[in-house]
Amino acid sequence: SIRSISQITGLSTATVSRALSGSSQVSEAVRGAVISAARTSGYIKKPAGRSRVYKRRAVGLISFKKMRPQIISDPVYSLFNDTLDYQFSIRGFTLARFDLYAGHISAEQLSQIKKRILFEEISAMLIYGDFSYKPILSYLKTRLIPVFYCNRIPCPAGEFSYAAYNQEAGAFTGMNYLLNKGHRRILLLIPAGGDNLVRSRMRGCTEALRAHRIPEKQMRIICIKTAAAEYGEQAIRRYLARHPLDFTAVFCHNDMTALGALHALAARNIPVPESVSVLGYDDLENTAYFAPPLSTIRQDFRYLASTIADTVVKQIAGKKEIPARLLLQPQLVVRSSVHIPPENKRRKK
Repeated sequence: SIRSISQITGLSTATVSRALSGSSQVSEAVRGAVISAARTSGYIKKPAGRSRVYKRRAVGLISFKKMRPQIISDPVYSLFNDTLDYQFSIRGFTLARFDLYAGHISAEQLSQIKKRILFEEISAMLIYGDFSYKPILSYLKTRLIPVFYCNRIPCPAGEFSYAAYNQEAGAFTGMNYLLNKGHRRILLLIPAGGDNLVRSRMRGCTEALRAHRIPEKQMRIICIKTAAAEYGEQAIRRYLARHPLDFTAVFCHNDMTALGALHALAARNIPVPESVSVLGYDDLENTAYFAPPLSTIRQDFRYLASTIADTVVKQIAGKKEIPARLLLQPQLVVRSSVHIPPENKRRKK
């Protein structure tokens, strides 16, 4: 029983239960100890035929981020994670989560991950983030299970499946929209570090500038710690403390960064969009209720999760070609936070 495993390991019954259910709140070391004790005590037994621990089949989800707070505070991850959970649940699968963070993965951690993949009979592995740790990817290939990147294009792109929004096209659409409105002095708020997603969006912004024959220096890049509201607010506040109001638009890495920028501008009594336009990215559910309602680039994460679940389930059943490559197009959502720049208004008068 779970109580006997608790007595063997010295862990609470709640911790034992979370470890056996695949909860991300339990470390790999603790999970490994619980699995070992469960086998020793006879709690996990092999039924006749194929070994099956869970009644429902499992799909793994590796969530890879550069630092732990990004997992906790990222609303896009939360929405996408919950939607994936639902989409696989209605198809008869559970999600087994593997939360990994940048830095060295020890041999013990690698061993525990492999044990979980075997113990929970993972049928496919989803990857969220720029994850390229070869020992784990090589092991997954030896297991002959589908590996599927979520909203990221793996490098090299031809080896694994993916379903992703075209980040370069989305950034091009956003920057092109601002340029067509007449903006020429634009701040770009992006996370520091320059992962593949950031680099793709930078390329899209640069291509839009080139298409309009505008020098790249017209786009002023501000790097922030992470794409959270507090860092968007901090970036604009610090910029305005050191410079005059020498920009007419802010293109933000995501909607939460845009929310922070809106707060900073409001604190300085700078009206949006009359003096400065603000453009977000993602189109989270509450962006229509920002003040003013936020114009943004939409990524439909519910549709993405449904598409991934459909494709992966077909791959597991052998009905879908491996690898699958699905590139989706983001859409511009026009609300009230972008207008023509003030100098253009004066010229029209």
